[in-house]
Amino acid sequence: MDEIEIRATTFGYVIVGVILGPLVLLYGYNVLSHRTGLLPLLYPATLLILAWLWLSAFRIQVRGGRLIYRTLFGRAQISLSGVTSAAFESGVQRRSDVLRSWRRLRLSSVNGLHSSVFINTTVFKRADILRLLSILEAYNVKLKRSV
Repeated sequence: MDEIEIRATTFGYVIVGVILGPLVLLYGYNVLSHRTGLLPLLYPATLLILAWLWLSAFRIQVRGGRLIYRTLFGRAQISLSGVTSAAFESGVQRRSDVLRSWRRLRLSSVNGLHSSVFINTTVFKRADILRLLSILEAYNVKLKRSV
């Protein structure tokens, strides 16, 4: 079957740069004009670097009949032959959704420790998610239409 590797879109990096970049520049201007040392510049620059690292950690890999979803905080792995359904979800539908992405793809499985894998779809290109869905269709995974 297909082997793919999907990473976060460059648009995410641009958005983080547009939001945090001016803050870094303002702090840099303040540091240079008042000669206060580089310590105040360290806070927004560290925040910008951590945001870029967070984005760079998002990755979906499909290899050897397994899907591996990686984030900065860990990874989830699921056998594609064990996936029973896929559904797009948004918002908070269950109490456990509070810490999940607002828009996500839920892959349900019958076996394994975790019954579902939740993929944050906001950081990936739509074309990449559609390519992932076509691979899931090849494994006869039913796509549920949900809110």
